[in-house]
Amino acid sequence: ATGLDTALERLDNLIGALIAALPDETIIVPRIVPAASSATESRIRVYNNAVMKLISARDRKGQHIMMVDILSAVGTGDLDDGLHPTDGGYNKMAIEWAVALTTVDDLG
Repeated sequence: ATGLDTALERLDNLIGALIAALPDETIIVPRIVPAASSATESRIRVYNNAVMKLISARDRKGQHIMMVDILSAVGTGDLDDGLHPTDGGYNKMAIEWAVALTTVDDLG
């Protein structure tokens, strides 16, 4: 198995365990922020797309799950070292998380 396969399997197992333990709660899963390195960015893109498919499949089964799209809020200009966000990048991520949490709260 590849690192991607292992990461997705571990994420899927974690989501499954959370849903089993908290069936009435909504699980929120984030996309990963971009990277300045094209090689790293390529892997992040593949991972994010695979996670979106995983979330969509669970959503179609009627499971309470949603994606928080921090990727669209944080760009490479928001990265401190080409991989980790600056304080401003983290602030943008926090706003996206707040929107997601408010949305989940509004859904009941």
